[in-house]
Amino acid sequence: MKRLIRFVSFLLLASLILCTAPAMALDDESGVIGDSITWEYVSASKTLTLTGSGPMEDYAYASKSPFYKFRNELETVVIGEGITTVGAYAFSNQSKLASITLPSTMTSLNKGCFNQCRLVTSCNFPSGITAVLNSACNYWTAFPGAALPASLETVESNSFGNWQSATELTVPGSVKNIPINAFAGWTSLTSLTLEEGIENIAGQAFGAIDVSEITLPASLKTLGVRAFDGANSLAAYYVAEGSTSFRAEDGVLYNADGTVLLSCPPAKQGAVEIADGCEEIADSAFYNCYSVSAVDLNTVSTIRTGAFTSCGITEITVPESVTVMEAAPFANCENLVSATINANVGTLPQNCFYYCTSLTNVTLGSGVTDLQSGVFNACSSLQTVALPAALTSIPDNTFYSCAALESVEIPSGVTSIGSGAFYGCSQLTALTLPEGVTAIGSSAFYGSGLVALTLPEGLESLGGSAFAQCKSLTSMVLPAGITEIQGQLFTGCTALKTVEVMGDITQAPNYAIYSGAFNNTTALERLIFHCPCPTAKQINTYAFNGTNKNLEVHYPNIYPEWAEVKPLDVGGNTFTYVPDYPAPLAGDANCDGVLTASDVSVLFAYIINAGTLDEHAMVNADVNGDGVVDATDATVLAQAIFNN
Repeated sequence: MKRLIRFVSFLLLASLILCTAPAMALDDESGVIGDSITWEYVSASKTLTLTGSGPMEDYAYASKSPFYKFRNELETVVIGEGITTVGAYAFSNQSKLASITLPSTMTSLNKGCFNQCRLVTSCNFPSGITAVLNSACNYWTAFPGAALPASLETVESNSFGNWQSATELTVPGSVKNIPINAFAGWTSLTSLTLEEGIENIAGQAFGAIDVSEITLPASLKTLGVRAFDGANSLAAYYVAEGSTSFRAEDGVLYNADGTVLLSCPPAKQGAVEIADGCEEIADSAFYNCYSVSAVDLNTVSTIRTGAFTSCGITEITVPESVTVMEAAPFANCENLVSATINANVGTLPQNCFYYCTSLTNVTLGSGVTDLQSGVFNACSSLQTVALPAALTSIPDNTFYSCAALESVEIPSGVTSIGSGAFYGCSQLTALTLPEGVTAIGSSAFYGSGLVALTLPEGLESLGGSAFAQCKSLTSMVLPAGITEIQGQLFTGCTALKTVEVMGDITQAPNYAIYSGAFNNTTALERLIFHCPCPTAKQINTYAFNGTNKNLEVHYPNIYPEWAEVKPLDVGGNTFTYVPDYPAPLAGDANCDGVLTASDVSVLFAYIINAGTLDEHAMVNADVNGDGVVDATDATVLAQAIFNN
């Protein structure tokens, strides 16, 4: 027993020592890459040395590299003379790597070879290097920068991305094309030199740099949209003498003949006077120009996509000369209070005033006849707007989250209300829909302040969640054309007391009442149906979760099967079923939305069973004695049933 106790104690002590001992350093190690390169790792100095000749092997990803095992220890990499490339992902994610020595024979740093080596502070770039490929030196966040050799020709996306400590950069003219994000994320960069010879700079190539001015070389032919995206300190552009592609006026960049305003520097202050002869505002030309307060567009005919996105303008007038406006021209202009659109564009573009949270006054001229989706999306201060008289639809998200919208007159020609059209319009308490509206999209009035809404008799389609969370809505009549009650239609309508269903929901191809249709309608007192009884299978189990347990289900007494089937008693509910006078007070006994002679047969079947008319009427069905069995007889029959 004593031996057993001593043995167990020994095991516990050994475990404790192992658990508290520091992690052991890796041993010295060596190996071979391919046929001509050997490597040696010295643990004491945490140094990896490669010797040999020719290109290194590429790896599909970091963990395939033989050096991945050193990722939490390796501090120095020395690549010897004769080696011509660093293989793809060879040293990716080396979290402790600080120093890199490259040989004069080096020609290419392949894809991701030193990606995410965030502690690198020392690296030479030999004059023989011609290519630095995708993400090769990306996220050297501690690197102070280095001179790029004149031999460098090929730079790819993120080749030198996110050198967050570097303050100066000279891009040699040997690099003809600078792709997207090549030098993005140099957040400390205050000096940028673009040498003669550079021909193309892609959009976002220099994102988030901190320079105050930029001189474009005369050799430059193309400059991508938002090439200097996020350069919020940039106050002026300059163009080297001899350029045939660009010109700068008052620090603003134009094309060579001045007809297109390409880019206003983000740090530009006050009102911007557009150069004489300028006809077009390019894509994102005033992007993030927070301090620009006004722009005169009197000579302009074309406004491209996002031209004034996040600009600081407080008011804007778009003149009649403008015939082209592309998507989101004034999106995120949070200081914009007033807009007058006299443009002859026909259709106001998608997300035209998206997130213009201060916008209160909008005037649309006769040149605007239609809207695309989201025109006033998230204009949270907008209270009212006069829509074009020729409008035929309220598109998706037109007034989405317009929380201050109090009133809007919908033109008589409108036939559809799009999804989310009035979503979150909490101050909108009343609205009149034209008789011609046949479709209302999903979440169209979600969370609106509507107290009541009369739906047009010709309505044929009503999307899910159309009235969800309308907490002031007290009653609703669903017209005869609505033959299924979509999911979440009235969910959260806590003030809703009465819903009247005119249509024949047994005609629904799937569910007649979908999941969540009446969820949490805690005040619902009466659900009135005017048509035949659906089967229990047509009612989703979760259609009435949280509905008032004292709900009365009213149904026509010409359809007694309601009392037997009790189709709405799903999910554990047991509602009260009340037989009422038949819907056919209006004569539409077959619930097809049209009063015709065919309704007589439905009513007549009830009459025969109930014995409410004399034998002559029961045989001939010509109740009014005019010699014809038609729609007028249906009305008389319905009235007779009601009176009896």
